[in-house]
Amino acid sequence: LLGSINPRSHESVRSRGWRARGDSGRPRLHLFPPLLWAGLCAGLFGCGDEHADPPEPHRVPLGVAVDPRGAPATDPLLVEAYSDLSQGAFPLASLQLDWGETESQLAHYDWTFLDNHVRQAEEYDLGLSVAVVLIENQARGTLPVDLRGQWIESVNLQVRFTRFARALLERAGGRVRYLWVGRETDVYLAQHPDQENDFRSLLRACRDSLAISDPGVGVGTTFAYGEAVDGGWFEALRPILELGDPIGLSVYGRDRDYHQVLGPDETLDLVRDAIAQFPGRRVVVAETGYPRATPDDADQLAFARRLTGFLDDAPVDLECAFWSRLYDADATESIPQSQHVFSEDTDLAAAYRQQLESLGLRLATGAITPTWLAVANWSVTRDVPLPAASLTLRSRE
Repeated sequence: LLGSINPRSHESVRSRGWRARGDSGRPRLHLFPPLLWAGLCAGLFGCGDEHADPPEPHRVPLGVAVDPRGAPATDPLLVEAYSDLSQGAFPLASLQLDWGETESQLAHYDWTFLDNHVRQAEEYDLGLSVAVVLIENQARGTLPVDLRGQWIESVNLQVRFTRFARALLERAGGRVRYLWVGRETDVYLAQHPDQENDFRSLLRACRDSLAISDPGVGVGTTFAYGEAVDGGWFEALRPILELGDPIGLSVYGRDRDYHQVLGPDETLDLVRDAIAQFPGRRVVVAETGYPRATPDDADQLAFARRLTGFLDDAPVDLECAFWSRLYDADATESIPQSQHVFSEDTDLAAAYRQQLESLGLRLATGAITPTWLAVANWSVTRDVPLPAASLTLRSRE
């Protein structure tokens, strides 16, 4: 396992006494004040810091992104996904939600997608991290039809979004631990600097409102850390990211075209560096992972082992992390459709299907790989609780 990246040094404490002398110069011990006796005893009996027990490692939970998106509650793939998360002892699941698809127009909600995930989260007692994709990387999300033609500079839209966020949390019945206003929003804002202040106002208004109505929920936005640093806009935009509580980071070892560019060790170094940018702040790695080329990609498994070791002795500011490419949309296919996962290589698809069948899986997903099994086995042995939060369950109307 990796050691802590924030070791704490302990200086030895030495008790210094002095002699109270009379006219003869001989010690007069009865003149020692009581507190000096206590200090002398501490030095004699080794009560200094050098004998203190080392601090317990800061162990944080790992969550997993869950797809397919919008599947009915009885869809076997969605049910299986949450069942697998539970069996793997993953305490958190993350998902993305589209505002315009959920609220077609003012106060006309279709909560089917959210309800499906909440129902499964309740079944297995999981916390949820929800990203409302108002902005997703460099693209705008969809809006309710009565807001079409407006954008984040509109005060009306800002008020409506905050109202939607409150309704979402109420509907989720206390299951949501983190609500992200957009996903990897730095990419869009770097391309549209004239909208930075408008997004800042929207995020601040939403955060402040939810701090009153749902104080146990972390509210913020997420930045694509590697992309922001490489693109040169991280420092300019970080005040927007720092409006969130906690800080939300998306960290991948890849370039803008989603191609692998870093090895497992370098990818973990990027995760470390991202967290270290915000000392004293709550930090959530809302997305991380490693490209998967084959079901038994050695580099992916290597990164998984490094990441899990890191989470067993993590920086004190890190609250939790989510692996977004361990259980994802590209992999949620049943065995008869598994060729879709490797659509360009029928031989690989057949080998993959054989592997799934050897595991006794009738309905299976691409997440059931050596990497998934290794991370799940690690998670089962940890029994790490959820981050402290107010998880007050409320009945959904």
